[in-house]
Amino acid sequence: MPAGPLDDSRLKAVEDFLNAGRFDDAQKRLATLASIQGLGPGVAYLSARLLFHRGRLDAESVAA
Repeated sequence: MPAGPLDDSRLKAVEDFLNAGRFDDAQKRLATLASIQGLGPGVAYLSARLLFHRGRLDAESVAA
């Protein structure tokens, strides 16, 4: 079965931060992962989710 975009433990840690409302920690971790090849789709998804939680994106923008 192929791996999904969040199957990497580093991305899972960011997801855990978001789920716990630890947005500053999530943002710092995402910044360290942004340049790692192969993590792009997961980083993009988690970045959009972070921006949504912080009120920078609305639901319509996230869906687009």
